[in-house]
Amino acid sequence: MPPPAKHMKRQKPAPAAKESSKPTTAEEAVEEALALEDKGDRYASGPKAVRFYQRACEMYAHAHALDAADLDVPYNWGRLLLILAEFSEPEFEPKAKHGLFKDAAARLRSGDPRNADCQFNLAQALRGLAEVVLEGTEVGGGQREAVAALTEADAVLAAVYQLQKTAYEAPPPETANEAETSEDPAESQVATLVDTLSAHAQTLTMLFKEVAEPEASILYERARQRLAAAQGILDSVSAEMLSAHDKTQVQIDIYIRHAEVLAARADVTAQVAHRVDSETFGFAVENLSRALDLAEGNNVEALCEKGDVLCSWADAVKTANGGLDKILIAEQPSSAAADEGSSSSSSSAHPTSSPTSLSTLRSLYTRAVESYTAAYTIEQSSASIATTLGNTHLLRVPLHSADERVILAENAEKYYRRAAVLGDRSVLTALAKALSWSGKEADCKKVLIAWAKNGQEESGDETAEIGFAEIVAQWEWFDAAIAGQM
Repeated sequence: MPPPAKHMKRQKPAPAAKESSKPTTAEEAVEEALALEDKGDRYASGPKAVRFYQRACEMYAHAHALDAADLDVPYNWGRLLLILAEFSEPEFEPKAKHGLFKDAAARLRSGDPRNADCQFNLAQALRGLAEVVLEGTEVGGGQREAVAALTEADAVLAAVYQLQKTAYEAPPPETANEAETSEDPAESQVATLVDTLSAHAQTLTMLFKEVAEPEASILYERARQRLAAAQGILDSVSAEMLSAHDKTQVQIDIYIRHAEVLAARADVTAQVAHRVDSETFGFAVENLSRALDLAEGNNVEALCEKGDVLCSWADAVKTANGGLDKILIAEQPSSAAADEGSSSSSSSAHPTSSPTSLSTLRSLYTRAVESYTAAYTIEQSSASIATTLGNTHLLRVPLHSADERVILAENAEKYYRRAAVLGDRSVLTALAKALSWSGKEADCKKVLIAWAKNGQEESGDETAEIGFAEIVAQWEWFDAAIAGQM
């Protein structure tokens, strides 16, 4: 559940009638900025919203130049830069997003350190900055910058929680008029406290994945403690303070965050120790199943997270067994003996695959597809979910027999085409791979030509281990097409 106060404006008095000339006072500049921001809010997304928000940022900058002592101005300015950085329609390029997150953090740092909303937004900007530099786009300072940003966000969120807890525990003002508020302050504060603890757990999870032991284990335990504290708050809340519906939504969020922490820990174990921590992956899936039971299966985030955890579990199986090729060879004793006999060092360099590794992968990917498909049924306009479904079906292709491979490749094709229709042109190479596995030469050729015209955009490394089917060696045009020369 997104933090309710994440982008809360610091309101100013309603603007009076004014001339169209540039404001000469800070108060007038803020009024103009808020008016421009309201216009952007009406569009919500798209180029017009971006333009209004950018003009509002310019006006906040002007207000700050006129009165640097007003701490509400850098808060509003940074908050709006954060909104722009997180825009998805249109989404900024990684370099631009990096700059927006960095600028947002700089503005919010100069805001009021006692304003919990301002500090929470600062932590969000820092986490966004870390996400951009860790995406592998070669933007920013890489892991070092990400760790620095997340470490600062960790400290900021700890301070935010203390500010919010103090406000929650303080007696209500005697002048409070309940008739003037549409929301119970205690209810709002409970949700805010839990949101902050959840956000802190997410930040610590990102951080422990980027540092070495023993610090990683310490951060992992702290992330779990944050969620335990959130659960404790929720369990102590009476029905008068939080409605049954809202309490259920908060509980769902805690289960999802807990699953994220557990899955991330199991991922690290696979990468560092080359071991499958099935117990921890299982606990992560169990938490997501609990969330889905509460949501009656109708929660896209939990469904997608469950699919992600199952795919991560499958990746761990591959890693622990020396890669997919090793697992496939282990299922073919005769060819495995021939391959291993050619190099005595090969068998010692990689762990021997368990006989059940292939069936485990099939089961994990099947369950992941079921979860993603349920999410797609709810949100059929999501290019991201369609792409993920295409990827998961394609990853299953080499795990099955020839006839089953064609069916799986055609399933992947269906979802990749849907993703392309929804605007994700980065799926074209993966779509061409799927078409090669189903033997559709003409369609594969068309897609690769479109891919070349589209600037040869790659879809990332989610399906990098799956190449084109062997049949492409018989297609005379293929080498030229893959080189973008058609």
